[in-house]
Amino acid sequence: MPGSPTSALLRPGDRIADRYVVERAIGHGGMGIVVAAKHLGLGRTFAIKLLDPRYAGSADANSRFLREARAAAQLRGEHVVQVTDMGETVLPDRTKAPFLVMELLDGE
Repeated sequence: MPGSPTSALLRPGDRIADRYVVERAIGHGGMGIVVAAKHLGLGRTFAIKLLDPRYAGSADANSRFLREARAAAQLRGEHVVQVTDMGETVLPDRTKAPFLVMELLDGE
């Protein structure tokens, strides 16, 4: 996604929390960016949503993002993506961003 906030912040090969390696950009929304990244230990690719660094300085935005991650992790169902991890990482531009890790699904 050339020109998107995702491609400007994270590029293939960048690391998230020292255990995920970015493979490609998936998309971006109002307050977040999403990338596909491979877990170094498991060798499995996940979708990782990160809070856009423009909002990372906001305690309210960080709190809402982490509440979303916890709430999503509690959901179970055939049509619900599974959240497998969450945390905070330092982006290449040195800003900190919370993230949540989800199973990567095929399709749109």
